[in-house]
Amino acid sequence: MEWEPPTPDGQFFDGPSLARIKALFSRIFPARANEGVPGAIDAGAFDYLDHLLVFEASVYREIPKWRALYRHALPILNEAALHHYDTNIENLTADQLDAFLTALSSGSLAGLPDDFGQIHFFSTLRQHCLQGCFSDSRWGGNADDIMWRWLGYQYDREDFS
Repeated sequence: MEWEPPTPDGQFFDGPSLARIKALFSRIFPARANEGVPGAIDAGAFDYLDHLLVFEASVYREIPKWRALYRHALPILNEAALHHYDTNIENLTADQLDAFLTALSSGSLAGLPDDFGQIHFFSTLRQHCLQGCFSDSRWGGNADDIMWRWLGYQYDREDFS
């Protein structure tokens, strides 16, 4: 019997928050369909993060901190999007999202509280996006091993039992 990681119950993000994560992930690792390059949305990286955050802290000690970070940061970032673009994050264009994320990654997104760790949040968000793209699909991302297949990694799945 093949080992499967534990399946978490429920979801962490509500509908609007998940839509915002999808939008941000879509520009952190965008697909380039004309070049045959899948992106974070194709890989279901957002599902990885949603599953990760409902695991018990015994999986990763950082899970409670990440939960608090996303609960705190997503409303603040959405307020910034509303302020700068008069729309929610999930409705921003690709160019607007790129500008938004570029400013966030450098710590220069205007209108955020002084104590909001922009670079830290972006780094965590980017890390989770990439993990969701390239992790073993049994953890909820890399849907149908799309990223591994794109990289040319052909394998027989190991049985970890």
